[in-house]
Amino acid sequence: MNWKSLLAMLVVALFVVGCSSAPAPTPAPTTAPTDAPVAPTASAAVAVEFVSVPAEVTLGKPVMVSWKVTGVTTTVHTAVHYDTKSHADVAIADLTTQTYPSASPRAYLSGDTTNAFETSFAFDEMITVYMRAHTIVDGQSYWTEEKSVKMVVPVKATTTTETAMTADTSSDSASDDGTSSGY
Repeated sequence: MNWKSLLAMLVVALFVVGCSSAPAPTPAPTTAPTDAPVAPTASAAVAVEFVSVPAEVTLGKPVMVSWKVTGVTTTVHTAVHYDTKSHADVAIADLTTQTYPSASPRAYLSGDTTNAFETSFAFDEMITVYMRAHTIVDGQSYWTEEKSVKMVVPVKATTTTETAMTADTSSDSASDDGTSSGY
């Protein structure tokens, strides 16, 4: 056999093997990324509810608030909106982001797929803060009921030395028999 015959057999063998193998999978079509927000997918009735709101917070300490959004897999916006006056009398259907003029710092997701969020903010005034968690899904707003947090002055802890000194000075003025020593 000459080299031309070997080459022809090799070409035929490669052709036969190539035709009998499984076709290469077709790659899935890709789409160019967009800047538009992802449309939420509703899986049940959409709701937003507080998970944790403290009743009181020491002045200057962070107010830690958590809430969750249910019935969707994604949300375009969620935050805690607050004010120093109550708007509990405003119907939920009539609420806007202007009702509560302040919003919490950016919320962060506290769970992978639970749509649970957390944020914190601090105040240096003796006030009561009224707040509602808010989310927007498919262009519609959803709000929680109003909650309030009262900012309080830190209570000075009494040490055992101060307690002992107070007890000691009160016992100096009375004798063992209950009468005054009369200095």
